[in-house]
Amino acid sequence: MVLTTPRPSGPAVRRVAPVVPPLDAEAIPPAERQKATAALAELADTAGRHLTDPDLFHRPRFRTVVHTRHLARTPTGW
Repeated sequence: MVLTTPRPSGPAVRRVAPVVPPLDAEAIPPAERQKATAALAELADTAGRHLTDPDLFHRPRFRTVVHTRHLARTPTGW
């Protein structure tokens, strides 16, 4: 079998071996990981407190009040 594809006339192509990190390498240093984990725990705690607050979702909002007033002024009431 003869290959008839032309060879590149430029300089030889250098192949680069992939860099494989050591097995014990860490992508995120421990100090930054602890800081991020603490911030995430604080965020989860805050979100949990606010999402379980029934007042947060049953409070009348400005847009609803304006919309209700607008509907009340229509002649058909719709």
